[in-house]
Amino acid sequence: MLLRTILILSGTVAAAACVPGSPIYLGAGFATIHGTLFALEDMSPIPGAEVCMFGADTTCVRTELDGTYKAFVTDSTIDISFRLPRARPAVIEGVRVYFDETYEINCVMSTRLTLSTDPGSCREEMRPARNR
Repeated sequence: MLLRTILILSGTVAAAACVPGSPIYLGAGFATIHGTLFALEDMSPIPGAEVCMFGADTTCVRTELDGTYKAFVTDSTIDISFRLPRARPAVIEGVRVYFDETYEINCVMSTRLTLSTDPGSCREEMRPARNR
């Protein structure tokens, strides 16, 4: 019985060591990315949009009701895609993120219906700012 308890406990600890953000995470370090997605037409926040970060791994989250999002990514160079149904996606390419840093990356994208699936870019005035 004691051996079974020890095996269950060690399995739980080993599984938690693979989950970024857990108190005992033993993997590579990660960076925190957060920001807000705004509509170009009236600068209102956009809820429920998909925000994906593509780099060494892929992380996707949805924006909250206030248009904000937060994600954890590994130390790498990433491309960030902001997508809404029936709207042209907005992309920021080549963002270098470093272990244990926090980045605020906001985006302004058009919410108008479009038939194009080619990505546009986020507005220049909303480019990422590295925080120390």
